[in-house]
Amino acid sequence: MEDTSIQIYGHNAHNGKQEFATHNGKQEAFIPHAREQVTMIMCSPNMKNIVTWSDVDKSAVCWCISDNQQELELKHKISLENNKKYKNHDKYFIYSKYIKSNHSKNFGDIKNYFTVSDDKFVSMPISEEKDEVKVVIKDYDEYIKRIKVGIFKFETGKNVSLKLPHSEMIVETLAFLNENKLIMISKEPLYRVYIFTRKDDEFIHQSTIKVETYDEKIFLSNGKLFIYDVNLGSITKWDINTLKFEACFLFDNSFDVDNMKLSDNGVLLFVYGRKREDNWHKNPYSCISIYSADHGNKFTTYKYDDKTVIDAVYLIASDIGARLLIVHHKTFMKKNEEEKKYQYHICDPFAPCISNENYVKANKLFEDLDVNFDNNFENKFENKYIIKNDKIVGFNHGGKLVIERLIPDNDNWISYLRNELKDFNRIFISSVSEKIIDLIVKSKKMIEKSTTDVYKEYPKKYFVTWTLKYEKMNIFLKAEFKNDKIEQTDRIQIVPELYLNSDMEVEKFVDICDCLDNDDLAMVAYWGIVVWTFNTKNYKIELNYCWENENETWDWKVNEIIELFYETGKENFDVKNFDIKKLKKKSYFLPPSSYINMIRYNPAFSQPHLQPPEDLEDIINEDEETLLRKLLNGCIKQIEEDGEIPNPLIFNIFSQSITKIFKKNPSFFDDFVTKISLLCILKIISKFKPFKTHPQIFLMFPFPNFVTYYETEKKDSFLKKLFKPRSSHFGNINDSTFYNTWNGEALINFKWNTFGKKYYFAIWIIYLVFFGSFIIVATLSKFISWPCQMILLIITAVLGFWHLFFEIHNFTFSHKEYFESLWNYLDLSAIISAIVTSIIWLINGSVSTGAITFTTLLLELKFIIYLRFIRCFGIYLAMIMNTADKVVAFLILFGLIILAFAHSLHLLLRSEIFQDSGVNMFMQFGSAILAAYYMMVTGDSTPVSEWVSNEDIIIMTLMMLFSFFILTYLMNLFIGILGNLLGDNKDNHLAYLKLKKRGIIFFVV
Repeated sequence: MEDTSIQIYGHNAHNGKQEFATHNGKQEAFIPHAREQVTMIMCSPNMKNIVTWSDVDKSAVCWCISDNQQELELKHKISLENNKKYKNHDKYFIYSKYIKSNHSKNFGDIKNYFTVSDDKFVSMPISEEKDEVKVVIKDYDEYIKRIKVGIFKFETGKNVSLKLPHSEMIVETLAFLNENKLIMISKEPLYRVYIFTRKDDEFIHQSTIKVETYDEKIFLSNGKLFIYDVNLGSITKWDINTLKFEACFLFDNSFDVDNMKLSDNGVLLFVYGRKREDNWHKNPYSCISIYSADHGNKFTTYKYDDKTVIDAVYLIASDIGARLLIVHHKTFMKKNEEEKKYQYHICDPFAPCISNENYVKANKLFEDLDVNFDNNFENKFENKYIIKNDKIVGFNHGGKLVIERLIPDNDNWISYLRNELKDFNRIFISSVSEKIIDLIVKSKKMIEKSTTDVYKEYPKKYFVTWTLKYEKMNIFLKAEFKNDKIEQTDRIQIVPELYLNSDMEVEKFVDICDCLDNDDLAMVAYWGIVVWTFNTKNYKIELNYCWENENETWDWKVNEIIELFYETGKENFDVKNFDIKKLKKKSYFLPPSSYINMIRYNPAFSQPHLQPPEDLEDIINEDEETLLRKLLNGCIKQIEEDGEIPNPLIFNIFSQSITKIFKKNPSFFDDFVTKISLLCILKIISKFKPFKTHPQIFLMFPFPNFVTYYETEKKDSFLKKLFKPRSSHFGNINDSTFYNTWNGEALINFKWNTFGKKYYFAIWIIYLVFFGSFIIVATLSKFISWPCQMILLIITAVLGFWHLFFEIHNFTFSHKEYFESLWNYLDLSAIISAIVTSIIWLINGSVSTGAITFTTLLLELKFIIYLRFIRCFGIYLAMIMNTADKVVAFLILFGLIILAFAHSLHLLLRSEIFQDSGVNMFMQFGSAILAAYYMMVTGDSTPVSEWVSNEDIIIMTLMMLFSFFILTYLMNLFIGILGNLLGDNKDNHLAYLKLKKRGIIFFVV
């Protein structure tokens, strides 16, 4: 690493000399920490202050960093003697568990609570006295030693007041955040995350986050909260300020997680740990998994041998040539002096596959710092040195605390990688957007001049020479790769068939090209931006990026092109006078690629993992089922090649568009659901590794974001949210294929157990009050006074309108599904009947017995139907309704046949001849229908038996037809149909699940 001119400011060359600053709040001379004294170095969230802690003189020293982050200025010191007078200063006390450490015998491992804020507040020990207390964790008692901790202001040396939710707290972690916030994580007396806000010189408790179980580990990084579920291996990311969930990550739960943190720019999440010892792994190894911090996709996993310990992981040069910097050391069997020191390697953080050849030694970056002066690995690398924003703070060989550039020269970083460090791996450059914008602007000028000066050789930056040629009515791209060891060539034709078959000139397909700093070729073509790369594994040219314009040609204005990549502030943006380096990028990555072109024109394409698009709208709209299947197969291949647990987040692209796929490509939807379900189950079983004596199998839901709601819902009006709320894919898909899988059933059961049943019981209790009020009045009206009856009827009417509102809401949410369900007809009839009957009763003081009877019947039937969400009842009610839906047409035909016989008998038996012969139910047409129905159900021919004789051929004929066709044939046919329907237990279970799902949507939405 090149020694830059970054010096300690002014007189603060502190090598054993006295300096003048504030000591315990007073302006006096003191000697800052020498290199050998320092136990730990920490920096504030925005790297404004550096603080060192020394176990030798038991003090904390604060250094301020200049605005340009190039100078250190010694400012303050607080010693333990100053803190002891605040031992019993406040009624609230913070303690930290004493963790034994050979490097800090008096105070143990203080890294969890020793921290500094941007405005010079520091948390540090109040005294070195330790007391022993009993705590209860996971239902067992434990005696621990603890140290009292306080918050002090460097400028005054005074203890800062804390308003805690409890009189005493034992903190696991304490950290300062941006915006004057402080966060504490405590397991005693309860596992909670406490957030405090500073007002003047006092920290006030603002909010609390409840942690569900002690099997969850919490990590803090860059103002984000990460909760790791040890049992499931899932990591969730939360914004501490808004308490909003942001992303989910999957980690192999057979590893013990040592740490996790965000990169300085917040783009990547690093999770590093060690394989847990089991029957297959007697010598556990270390690994680092790297994820996208925004959408949770895993980029890669780096594995080390069982003798290696990972000390720290950093993302460096993120904009100019991203590299992952890994600091590690050997645990034993050190064969030479080199292995007794820290080892530094860099590699590509986005490479999907990692081999030993990808690791590049980077010891040169640290050659100006004395990083191995004590070779004590117990005091971790991160305790001695701070690496942030491509700067490093630490002691140089002269024993001075300095801040230096970790990257020798930003303008020549890639050259340094290639020539000095011999790093020949692929390089990702975030700032490539500047080059692309420049090319687009130039292409517009070339189109205006009608020039085709594009078919030529593009000199290599480092290894690849690109040549573009127009010959034989086609365009060919050639790549020549050459370094010290390898020389390879590849040539492809790049014009799509659609363009070749059109009337447009092939020669004008490419507008402009240029070679990027990472040896890729950027091209502005007729239909968009493409970036070509040369794959050094198979030595083939590949389409690395493709973004197409919605219009047919590049006719945009410059400001529209810039706004695609950057936040410009449209009103104040001057397109003629701006510095693109000062604009804020919308994303670390380029805008998402056009999937439809990436798949069409790149045979090796599976799925871009850097910045996947939000959905597959372009493919779905063009009804390209072949391309959908190709993309799915590519995703499955990535899953199969992954050596760790399967990562279902790779299917997020399908989940986000699953409703559109379901509607436009139903056959693909069925195959997709079946394949993904089977893949994840078999994959997990094949990777099954038991934990000692407790075998475990984990099944995961492979549809990320399937149940999330639209983010744009916040912009909807109040009435839209009330009557037409947006639904998730869970609510939009009714296909039985999905709910016929373990995934569908697991999702329904999870949503039901989590919140569905809570809403269900709450609404059912309200219905019981509504139902009971009317039933009491209807049944006991003679024994209840009129004022009491009025109260009960008013309750019935009010709660009836409340239920009616939900029915209207359910109807406006999805009127088609509302009318398809027979349950809703009964619900609506019962509610309206109860409301109307109650209001008439209140107005007139009485109501007809018939209204009371039918209202009671409907309300009691609705009460029974409420039992459909309880499994033991729901299965049978689902069977009833499932069969009713399927035989409704048969029942209509049955009814029409009965009606025909009833009409015939009515016409025959209403004559005067039969009027004097006892009771004749066929005199009236209505009673004739009832008589015919009675004979059909019971088989009893009594209503007509009085007139059946050998003399009346007509009656005998009708009765023979009726008894054979209805009583024998149709009734047995109906019983057979019902038997077949009820015998399919799978369909009945599926009907119950769909019933449950409708209930979840109704109760929650």
